[in-house]
Amino acid sequence: MYTMRNIHKNHLIFIVIAIFTIAGCNRSTQVKPLKPIHVATGDWEPFVGQNLEDNGPVAQMISSILIEIDYLPEFKFYDWGFVHPHLDAGCPSFAFPYLKGSDTLKYKYSDPIIKLDYVFFYYDTINTLDYNFKSVDQIVSANKKIGLIKGYTKFPGLDNDSIYTEVSNTIEGFRNLINGDIDFLLEAKNVGLQLIATDKVKADASHFHYLGKTKEPNIKDDSVFVKNLSFRIKFSSKVSNEFIASINSAIKKCSVTDFYKSLEAKVNDIQQEHLQAKIISPDHSVVYAYTSSTKEQVDYILPHSSKVAVLNWNKIFHSKIDKKKKAHAMLRSEVKIINGPLKGRVLWVENKNIELIQ
Repeated sequence: MYTMRNIHKNHLIFIVIAIFTIAGCNRSTQVKPLKPIHVATGDWEPFVGQNLEDNGPVAQMISSILIEIDYLPEFKFYDWGFVHPHLDAGCPSFAFPYLKGSDTLKYKYSDPIIKLDYVFFYYDTINTLDYNFKSVDQIVSANKKIGLIKGYTKFPGLDNDSIYTEVSNTIEGFRNLINGDIDFLLEAKNVGLQLIATDKVKADASHFHYLGKTKEPNIKDDSVFVKNLSFRIKFSSKVSNEFIASINSAIKKCSVTDFYKSLEAKVNDIQQEHLQAKIISPDHSVVYAYTSSTKEQVDYILPHSSKVAVLNWNKIFHSKIDKKKKAHAMLRSEVKIINGPLKGRVLWVENKNIELIQ
């Protein structure tokens, strides 16, 4: 059995308004009636998902493209392994996002809609693994097992089915890494990094790494193992070339709009999520703020309960405590003020005065 849910109607209304009033996509002032069209996809947070705002930034890209050619998308969410049977049947007629694979005789592809890093994750609890692979062929020669999520495209240059172990989803893939059932898991970098930071993966996030990202300053060349790949719309073979040409034209037109570029920026900045926090003081009085991380002189004062976005946590939160250093409560983190008299300013505040908002 598969599960599917249509996009919420209020989300569609939001997207329509956004496209016509913000993006524009160079449309004429005469608005044509939009024709409903089914689009297949799956949960792939933080890029697309039923629980994301307006189904995520990549879904919003698809909406802008389709509205440009007078279609109103109705997203249907499937388990990724069930997308292909529906494409083969021609209903829905296309799905996203996909890497262009070697199956071009069976499926057709649009021009690129977005680029993402695609990587090999691995698990190492005591930082003893020192992979020194120079090519993807060496992974095969070393008899390493690669987890491939059902419905995903193989890594470029690694087309041999025998090296892959199929897993049902990303969570199961990371679980298999932890258990030693596979050596690597293929996944988009930001998808993996976001997931290991949640309680869905029952292991310390610092124990996960990916090829091309070393633990030492002498960073290796990651061009072999970290691929900046173009994700596309994947069409059933029954879809006409004329329709695909109209999609490609819409992609070209929409990709230069501010709205589309803002979505691209959101996709690329997903790992730079700025946590919301508030400024606190024990006696509910003002809090000192500074223009640098080390300056002694107080530059500003903030009201108690001021809201901020934490831009950069002090490095003490990312490493083990050194008891010889200055008291950790006095160390500062960089924040952007989002309300009050200093709204919009970027300042430094002592860690003891920052409280995360649940």
